[in-house]
Amino acid sequence: MENSVYFTVTFDGNGGIVLPANATRKVDPPATKVGTNMPPNPTRSGSTFFGWNTATDGSGTAFTSETAVTANVTVYAQWRTPDGTSPTPTPTVTPTATPDVTPTATPVGTPEISPTPTPTIAPTAIPDRDPPPGKGGNLVLVNVDTYMEMDEEGVPYGIWRWINGQWEYEDYAPPAVDLPKAGSVALPITVLLLGLSMAAVGVALYRKKNGITEPKCNE
Repeated sequence: MENSVYFTVTFDGNGGIVLPANATRKVDPPATKVGTNMPPNPTRSGSTFFGWNTATDGSGTAFTSETAVTANVTVYAQWRTPDGTSPTPTPTVTPTATPDVTPTATPVGTPEISPTPTPTIAPTAIPDRDPPPGKGGNLVLVNVDTYMEMDEEGVPYGIWRWINGQWEYEDYAPPAVDLPKAGSVALPITVLLLGLSMAAVGVALYRKKNGITEPKCNE
């Protein structure tokens, strides 16, 4: 039965040629050395083999067929040129490191400036309340808290105002206007004001006739 406990000796050509079949040898206890099982000498062009050593440069311990093997070990071929010197070892080429390339920063674009939106002006809402009771005339909305009451001819005679949670009525009579004399500077202004007043009454009547109301909201 083969012993499962053994030590391996690895033979490194150290620049020479060692056939794969000769690259290792086992030492099975009770054996303590390679003995006659040493591999053939390796070969190297232009150099002469002169033994094995536990160091590549020969500074270690020489290894022979009689060397005791008590653990796994690697030994290296030692070489001599015809002039008696050790051959210059082939230098190990250190690969040139690839420099780290710093990525080019992506330029930050100029941010787009969104135009300021035009605010939407909500129409004035009328509180959700019943209109004034009236006194038999036509009720015309003036603003959210005021109605004007007119006769059939469109002449206003009363005003309803929302005060303290209820409609309150008061009589209304158009103020008497003393027109300035012809040629006075104030005459055109007075005529203009009267025209604007009549226009406001006309708009109110038009809205009443055509059923135009403003939107309502809960008070």
